[in-house]
Amino acid sequence: MRQAEAFVLNKRAWIQKHLERMRQEAASSPDRLQERTSPESESRAMLRDRVEELAGLYGFTYNRIFIRRQRTRWGSCSGKNNLNLNLKLASLPDMLRDYVILHELIHTRIKNHGKNFWRELDKYVGDARGLRDRLNRIPLDDEPPPHA
Repeated sequence: MRQAEAFVLNKRAWIQKHLERMRQEAASSPDRLQERTSPESESRAMLRDRVEELAGLYGFTYNRIFIRRQRTRWGSCSGKNNLNLNLKLASLPDMLRDYVILHELIHTRIKNHGKNFWRELDKYVGDARGLRDRLNRIPLDDEPPPHA
């Protein structure tokens, strides 16, 4: 509870800024507010919130977040520390979603998949390679999984 309170206090300005922006948007265009509450926009908001939460909790910084429907990747991190996340992450179990987000956040510090990267990721998620293997069994392109 203390960590949550500290997090909220630390992000108070960000929260207030976004609440004010949402109020202004709702006042100027009720239709835009309706768009914000579609299942897709809720998924996008949830992913953005989770990235912000994990980054704040563990002291990561990043530039921008892009959330798209992708067919080949769950996520990536650019050289400029822009995070690219697949919208389909919203439908994954929390453990796998957090694995992908933390994987990309660690790339803001370590730009490769060497031993140091996996060691660092293990500190946050436990069995990172096991989670990677679980994630890789989930099809990205909505095709049925291959038969074993």
